[in-house]
Amino acid sequence: MREIKFRGKWLNGDKKMIYGNLIQSKITGYSYIENVIVDPESVGQYIGIKDKNYKEIYEGDILGLQDSGDDSKFIVEYYESSFQKKYLGEKLPTAPIRDFDLTGIGFVVIGNIYDNPELLNPE
Repeated sequence: MREIKFRGKWLNGDKKMIYGNLIQSKITGYSYIENVIVDPESVGQYIGIKDKNYKEIYEGDILGLQDSGDDSKFIVEYYESSFQKKYLGEKLPTAPIRDFDLTGIGFVVIGNIYDNPELLNPE
């Protein structure tokens, strides 16, 4: 059974990522992770897979190839009932993420769309 957990940017303080269980309040409209109010736009679920360096991968993470000289990057997103990879700078369609894609080929988390928007520029 895979572990189900979330992360989101803390709205107060230094806006760091908070990890844990997600509670979304219909009464207040706020999202909470570990009793901390987080930005609901930044909430992402752990996809149940780790990268080549054994780092957990969440929705919104940007992955790239480690030490290859290849600048292929993709964003992890939830689309059509599964976690998908959306390539940056290429016209490839989204595709489901499999464990082999990450550990076998060598993709690693290089940032996320919230803290590293500069990585979204393909140039």
